[in-house]
Order: sequence, then structure tokens, then C-alpha cells
Amino acid sequence: MKILKQILEVKQYSFLIVWLFVSVVQAQIKDTIQGAWYPWVPYQYINDQGTITGLDYALITHVFQKAEVKVNFDLKEEKTWEENQKDVLDGKKIVTGGAFWTEDRHEKYLISEPYRYEWNTLYILKDDRELSKISNIDALLHYVKKKKLKLGVVLGYRYTSPVVNNFVDTYGDKNEFIIKSINEEENFDQLINNKVNIIIADRITGAQIIWENREKWKIDVSEHILQLPKKPIHLLLHKGKDSLSIQRNKALMSRFNTSLKTSKKNGELNNLIANYLFPVLMNITVQTKWFQLIDYIGAVFFAITGFLLARESRFDIFGTIIMVALLTSGGGIMRDLLVSKTPSFLADTTYLYIILSVSLIGFLLLALHIFLIRKYRSYYLFINRYGMQSLFLKMFIEAIALGAYTIVGVGVAVEMNLKPLWLWGPCLGVLTSCGGGILASCLKNNKAVNSLKGGMDPEVSILGGIGFSLFLLWQINRLNPQEVFLGVLVTIIVMALVLYILFLLKVKSPVLKLDEDINPRK
Repeated sequence: MKILKQILEVKQYSFLIVWLFVSVVQAQIKDTIQGAWYPWVPYQYINDQGTITGLDYALITHVFQKAEVKVNFDLKEEKTWEENQKDVLDGKKIVTGGAFWTEDRHEKYLISEPYRYEWNTLYILKDDRELSKISNIDALLHYVKKKKLKLGVVLGYRYTSPVVNNFVDTYGDKNEFIIKSINEEENFDQLINNKVNIIIADRITGAQIIWENREKWKIDVSEHILQLPKKPIHLLLHKGKDSLSIQRNKALMSRFNTSLKTSKKNGELNNLIANYLFPVLMNITVQTKWFQLIDYIGAVFFAITGFLLARESRFDIFGTIIMVALLTSGGGIMRDLLVSKTPSFLADTTYLYIILSVSLIGFLLLALHIFLIRKYRSYYLFINRYGMQSLFLKMFIEAIALGAYTIVGVGVAVEMNLKPLWLWGPCLGVLTSCGGGILASCLKNNKAVNSLKGGMDPEVSILGGIGFSLFLLWQINRLNPQEVFLGVLVTIIVMALVLYILFLLKVKSPVLKLDEDINPRK
């Protein structure tokens, strides 16, 4: 009975503590306001659990909560952006986000300090070669008028380019050259169904929509090469209808701006942006066809490296296939098992085809090589004379494979949302690029491969992985697919050049030495 009494007392105190905690939290929220929203992936949308989420929703509610203000959103009201602005203007709602600064809005609303930036981009069908060649916005709009094409826009939107806004203002109401959609999804549908020739959209939203519909659409949509400027995004707040509400809303905006400044300073804002845009970053890297091609290129080059190692050890055809498989997929399998991901080697039979093809073709070419040496002395002399060049070729193959697989490893860190990326990116990168070599060393006549005996491959892979990871973190605030692709190429080329220079300078990684390896001073 005594024990039971003590338990009941503990429960009473627990309930008291919970009640005090809830009371403190509620006391911190001094004001409650109504927010307006509209479906706009990935900024604000209803998730599978039936709750509102998204980047703008998270940023606005977080900053207001820090200012001791709670923002309520009615999930049943899925309105358009134009209706949102009208509701805030009329005072039916107090606040909405995702707005550019304009003179007209400055007169009608209270506008906050910018809480993020936005990039607009143009999208066309991939096979539209004429439009894809134009690299100037004025020339493009002139071409639209000349050919009587249609530009798809969203009703009520203002864009980052003043030239585009003037074009929409001039021809939008006339239904000439302009087709207006309710939202971004409908705008893309107009393009897919050939009702418009070109559309303009938020880059992040566009990347998300394209990725989500990549299997559904039968034709490819691509981002136009023309780059539009970035522009800050603000909050719109109802000005108020009388002196009391005007004063109150001005104070509310001041509290938001102060809280926003604090959240920027302590890094909370950047963390929120990274959390919500990380999946979009994955969509424009890991999920693209060119990224998969990088993976296959790395696999081919590592397969060739594995064949050359098998030849050095005089393996038979079965041993060669095992060696090639370890170099090609060994590191990737270890990486995928480490992060609880289905190994790519099992999910995609292309790797098996690469392993078998390189092994069999290699055997055939080697047989031809032996035949030519025995048959033609001139061929034998040629091989002996240019043997050093073949060493450089082997090193080049290894360097390209190393760079490609390092990029793939960082991509898996992005795909699995591992944080911090600057740490996990290079870790998975070096495991992908060098893990197969470590496994292969078990077969290579009990001799460790170069990466474990002073070779600089792991060090270069780690540095390349860190550099590419930091580049991707910087890209979270830009999300430019062209820049990401360029970053991949630059990383691979720089890694290959660094390995080549280290090879020429004969730089080795420090190795552990035994006592008999040391020459004592006489």
C-alpha cells in the first residue's frame, strides 16, 4: 500500500508538471492571427497525413512563434494566390507569404523584410530546338510575338523579371500570347498538352513537379538555358481598417521582422530552408539521368581497373569476374548496407552486364594482344617502347573512376538525407570509390592494393567529397541544375588532375613502419 501511495503521488506531480509546462507555452503566445495559404509545393501544401506543411509554412510559423504569435491556417480553404492577396487586403485574413515586393503591394499591404529568395526559370519541351537557342529574355518574348506562340503564367503571379511582368501586363488581359493557369501544376499540364509553348515557374517548384511526373509524362520537359534574376520573398500583412488595428498590425510586423533577424543570425532560418529543400536537391542530382550516367561511367572504368589487376595476378576467367565485380560494386554494396539501402548492384542489372562485358571483352582483347606479340615483332617493340604511356592510361582510368564514384557516394548521402552532409558526403564518397579496392586486396596474392600502400586515392577522394558536399550545401539556396551538373564535371576533372600531379611528383601517403624499416643513426 505504501508503494502504491508513492506511485499515485508521483503521478499527481507529473500531471502538475505537464500542466505547468503547457501553461508556460500558452502564456508565451500572446496573439493569434489568421493566415491565408494556397497549394504550392514545396512551399505550402497538405501532406499525406492531412496536415499543412512546406517551407513557407514552416518559416512563417517559426518566426511568428519566436515573436510570441500563433498563426492559424484553415486547411479546408484551398484558394488561389490571387484570392489569398484579396483576403489579406480585405482583412478576412491577416497574413500570407510568398510575395515579391512591388509598388502596388507596398501601397496596399505591410511588407516584411525578405525571409528567403526565389529564382524563376523558363520551361520548354525538350525537342523544341528553336526556343532553346534563344539566350536573351527580350529576344525570346519578341520571338513569342513574331511566331504567335503562347506563354504560360499563373494567375496573379509577379515574376522576378520586370520584362516578363510588363509583357504579362500588356497582353495578359487580351488573351494574346498569354495563357493563365490557376497554379503551377496546371501551368505544366498546359505545356505537356501543347496548349502553350513555354512557361515560367519557380525553379524549386518546377524541379519538384518534373520529378514527381517523370514516369507519367510521355515527353520530356527541360529547363531553358536563359537565367532570370533572383528576387527576395516577403510577407504580406493586412494594413488595418482603423487607427487601432493599423497601430496593432504595424507592431505585429515589427515583431516579425525582429524575430526574423534573430532567426537569421542564429542559423535557424538556414536550417529550416535546408530541411525542406534537401529533397528538391536530391531531385535535381541523384534522380537525374546524367547522374545515373556518371555512376555507369565510374562502373565501367573501375571494371577495367579490376581486369588489369586480375591480369597482374594471372587470374583465370572466374577469378577475373570476381575481381572486376569487387572493384565495380564492392564499395557501393558496403555503402548501401551501411545506410540501410537496397544495394544498387541488386536493384539495377546494368552493373552485372558491365562486369560480365568488361571481363569477357578484356579476355578477348588480351588474347588478341598475345597473338600480335607472338606474330609480329614490330608490335612487340611498339608495346615495349610505349609501355610508360600505358601506365599513364591506367592512371587516367583509375582517376576518372575515383572521381565518378566519389560523386555517387555523396549523392547517396543526399538521397538518404544524412546530416551533416559535409561529413557523411565524403565518408560515403571514399567508401564507394575505395571500398572495392580494399575488398579486392584480399584476392590480390595477399598484397594490398595501391590505396592501402601509400597511394593517395583515399585522400583525394575525401577532399573531393568534402568539396562537392560543400558545393551542394551552397546550392540548397540556388538549386540550379546546370550549376550542379557543372559542379560534378569540375569535381571529377580536378580530382583527376590532382591525382595526376601527385603521381608525377611521386607523393605518397605516410605508411606505418616496422623497426627493421628504420635505419638507426650510426
